[in-house]
Amino acid sequence: VAFYLRRMPFAEMVRSLRSAQPLPLVFAALVYLGPNTAAKVRRWASLLAALPRRGKGLGTFELARVLFASQAASNLLPARAGEAVRIVELHRRGYGTTG
Repeated sequence: VAFYLRRMPFAEMVRSLRSAQPLPLVFAALVYLGPNTAAKVRRWASLLAALPRRGKGLGTFELARVLFASQAASNLLPARAGEAVRIVELHRRGYGTTG
C-alpha cells in the first residue's frame, strides 16, 4: 500500500476532482445506490425466506442496513470480514446459523 501511495499523484487527483461536474457524479451515485442496492436487498430477501427464523422476517430497510454494514466491513477489514458481519447481524435478528 505504501508503494502505491508514494506514487499517487495527489495534486493531480485533487485538481481533477475540483474540475469535475457534480451533476453526473450525483446521478451516477444515485443510479448505483438506488437500483443496485434494491436488487441486492431483494436477492437477500429471497434467499433468507428459506431460512428458519424467530419472529417476523426483516424488512427492506433492515436488510439494506445489514447489507451496508457488511459491505463497509468488507471494504475496511481484511479477509472478507463483511461475511462474518452479515452472519452475526442476521443471527441477532432471529435467523439461525444452521439449517
